[in-house]
Amino acid sequence: MDKQTNEYISGLSQLEMLNADGNSFGLIHTSELDKSNINYYQRLSLEKAKKVGADAVYFRNFPDLNRPSKPQLYIFDFTTKEQDVVEIHKNVWSSTEVRLYLVITKSQIKFFNSSKPVEQTKSGNLQVSPFETLKIAGDAVKKYKEYSAKKFDNGSFWEQTKYDFGYGETAYEKLISQLKITRDQFLDVIKLDKTIASKLLVLGILVKYLEERIDIDENGKETRVFAADFFNQEKFGFSTDFTETIRKGNQYTLNLFEYLSNHFNGKIFYLSDAYKEQIKGKDLSPLADFLSGVLDKNQFVFWRLYSFNYLPIELISSIYEMFLEADNSTGVAYTPSYLVSFMIDECMPINQPKENFKILDPACGSGIFLVSAYKRIIDWWRVSNYEKTGEWIFPGKENLSELKRLLKDSVYGIDIATEAVDLAIFSLSLTLCDILSPKVIWENLRFDDLSDNVVGSDFFDWYPNNTDKKFDLIIGNPPFIEYGLRETKINSLITGLKLVEQVPNNQSALLFTILGMNLVKKEKGLLSFILPSGPLLYNNSQKPINFRKWLFAEYNIPQIIDFTYLSNTLFKNKGNEKNVAVSAFFLENKVPDKNPIYHITVKKLKTAKERQYFEIDHYDFHKVGKSEALDNPFVWKSNLLGGGRLVPFINRLNSFQSLKDFLDQRKKKGWIYGDGFIKGKKDEELVESDFEKKKGGYSEPNYLMDLDYVEPEDFSEKGIKKTQKNTSKYFQWPRNEKIFKPSLLLIKKNIGSHSIPVFFSDVKLGYKNEIIGIHSPLNGREELKNVYMRIKDNPLYRFYILTTSARSGVSRSTKTTLQKDILGIPFPEDEKEIELTKFDKILINDTLDYGLEFLGKDNNVKVLEVTTEKELNHFGEIFTDILNSLFKTEFKKYLQKSIYQTESFICSIFEYGDENNIISKPLKAEIEIENHIAELVYNKIGSSYRINRVVKIYDGDLIYLIKPKELRYWLQSIALRDADETIVDLYNAGY
Repeated sequence: MDKQTNEYISGLSQLEMLNADGNSFGLIHTSELDKSNINYYQRLSLEKAKKVGADAVYFRNFPDLNRPSKPQLYIFDFTTKEQDVVEIHKNVWSSTEVRLYLVITKSQIKFFNSSKPVEQTKSGNLQVSPFETLKIAGDAVKKYKEYSAKKFDNGSFWEQTKYDFGYGETAYEKLISQLKITRDQFLDVIKLDKTIASKLLVLGILVKYLEERIDIDENGKETRVFAADFFNQEKFGFSTDFTETIRKGNQYTLNLFEYLSNHFNGKIFYLSDAYKEQIKGKDLSPLADFLSGVLDKNQFVFWRLYSFNYLPIELISSIYEMFLEADNSTGVAYTPSYLVSFMIDECMPINQPKENFKILDPACGSGIFLVSAYKRIIDWWRVSNYEKTGEWIFPGKENLSELKRLLKDSVYGIDIATEAVDLAIFSLSLTLCDILSPKVIWENLRFDDLSDNVVGSDFFDWYPNNTDKKFDLIIGNPPFIEYGLRETKINSLITGLKLVEQVPNNQSALLFTILGMNLVKKEKGLLSFILPSGPLLYNNSQKPINFRKWLFAEYNIPQIIDFTYLSNTLFKNKGNEKNVAVSAFFLENKVPDKNPIYHITVKKLKTAKERQYFEIDHYDFHKVGKSEALDNPFVWKSNLLGGGRLVPFINRLNSFQSLKDFLDQRKKKGWIYGDGFIKGKKDEELVESDFEKKKGGYSEPNYLMDLDYVEPEDFSEKGIKKTQKNTSKYFQWPRNEKIFKPSLLLIKKNIGSHSIPVFFSDVKLGYKNEIIGIHSPLNGREELKNVYMRIKDNPLYRFYILTTSARSGVSRSTKTTLQKDILGIPFPEDEKEIELTKFDKILINDTLDYGLEFLGKDNNVKVLEVTTEKELNHFGEIFTDILNSLFKTEFKKYLQKSIYQTESFICSIFEYGDENNIISKPLKAEIEIENHIAELVYNKIGSSYRINRVVKIYDGDLIYLIKPKELRYWLQSIALRDADETIVDLYNAGY
């Protein structure tokens, strides 16, 4: 390691990245890359940091040693040398590895936001400014605390910072949006076919990437893929660079692609004669303008912001997928790279290298999963070599044949779009370029033909002829579309599979899953797919339940990572914003074992919304026994909303008769219930075939003519705002005439913000199918009125619907629900049969007040605010109430002794003893207390105390609960879960 200056050490120390002994917790210098105590994830991140010139990386490590360390920020040492910050910023921003870097000078620490590009002045100059500057000597301790290493250790910096580190201006988002603009210019101005426009853009990026690939060889000399005078040839128009070749004429550009195609082989630069003919007569200057960054319509094209040398290969893999997603609605969804990385880490941990490992993505698109998997296979190869020899390989020409063998033998993909397949092959080939030096790329690299690895085919066509193929891992994000039951090949496949249960909603992603499991190796194989949460977890109609039971009984499912909280952000891309609840399912091709399924509910925190990484902590993990997974359809929704006591509470409520049972018993008394009418088409739009006498055919119900009716938007918790006169003659589903007559109770299919919208009417009234109507004869009016009173303003029913509905809290509108959800509420003859305890009411209130909001809102969410003293006291009361119900004696009980706040945490201390001798101390923050707690935690659980978000320590008669300040950690319902877990701990310890 190079000698560090006092100023540099002082700056790091004030940020608590170095302690008094000069040791660090998450700080690793790039000069320490060869140290044996660095884990493999850190080693790879250090390589990237060293490539952009960083002197150190600060990592966030996790209590779970299998979870990858996450680089939080880069550090540049300017105490002995000045560097070009603009160039540094371009490199760090382009690499997309971190959102923050800092520069330490002799007198200051400067913080730069690398989630945003460099700025451009009106004159076209590039500049960058720090968003925060601290003096190494002189700034208040409190200011340094805002950037304390401890905040990066536990992730609280990203949650609490006032600065925007979102993904909207990252290199990924900027490049994709600019590519779309450029492609639109091709399509609108020069009328190029979409596939050709996309192909040219991608080829342009590849040439630009190769043109900018720079490295320093062992002699300290700069090497490039293309020699300095490469473009200065007659066939390339005697140009100075690639963009000038484009401007010199289309033939020169086509000559370049043909030359590169012959040089590299593998058809990467290949253009068919038909493509060439279309290109020849077009003006390609928009491509040259884009790649060179000239003014376009008085705005800079953002190309000059990039350093191509540092762009991740995964970005190029995602380009075509983004195009395809924006062009049609075939179920294609661009998979965010941080989700892909997360799944690869889960399925292919870097510290568990495997040989002869085959992976398949059966809906590979442009290859983002394939590229990430291939990079991990290369990582495994390097790790295995390191463990055998102690040498960390930097691949060169002597390793090229082995790297190409690994690709040919290991990575396979299928996609229905041939142009996507071309880009997947292109991206995999480019992955080789990413790890080789420019000299090796030009002199030694020849691309293999990967057409047998990545196949252009409909997976449903490919599968029947390839059932003998077996894979160690099948991974991907299959399309979420409904296949037609009349499709011959689908029927043929399903018949051949001899499925016991029908695939819910004819969902293609689920059929992909079944077929995929037949290709996974027995016992040791794994399938990991992004799948729709609804039909597999939350839809409790009989067909989905039966399918789920079959799937869970047929295969072993070690874990389900549920991203439902992120349904309106995970696939939210500019120009194509999707709202879909998904989960990552992990299925092993073997008989289910006795281990529980881990249901992990990932929360909608800033790091996830900003596409950095997924924050998962103690309260997100839920163990679901295999028998419970088969028999309890509501366990998944209960877990989503908090788990713990919610599951048995819902089970208890399910023991009562439902509202449907209650109403069915009164049918013989003339009661009737159901949805309101469906109008369908306007009268003037109807044609003769619409009136055919079959289910759903239009009819003319005279009883609806001139009837006053209510629109759903005019029906709220406050009642019916207004009605209007029906003037239509024809209806698709007019319903039974009696259902619009008094006595009449209307229930809107919505749980509302404070109460379920209900309305009692003594007059005839029409309503649409978003509303349920219950009619009783006049002699049943009082009993129906009593039903109205039981439902109105009843939080239990809102809670029950939210925790059991497949729609409410899951769909785009978090409050909408289905008829069966309303009719499923527990409704005993005597409402007093449902006795709610104090703790039941806590579950109800917290779920409605906080859980529903957390599911639906993106901003100003209450549970993400700092906990107040009042809320902490309520937490303590519930926590001690539960403990004392078992441990209280005549002389001793648990009491909340003290509450302390540190910069990132709250520590609540409970003591078991004589309440007269326990001296309660007020809420306050003291450095001495923080240090005392830190020392205690360190002694109890080791050095990882800085990285645990939730810590529980037993120290004699004292219990320390140490958690972040956010209210979601200190809810009364969490107090119930903490207390239950504490009781188990105490019993296991012999208390």
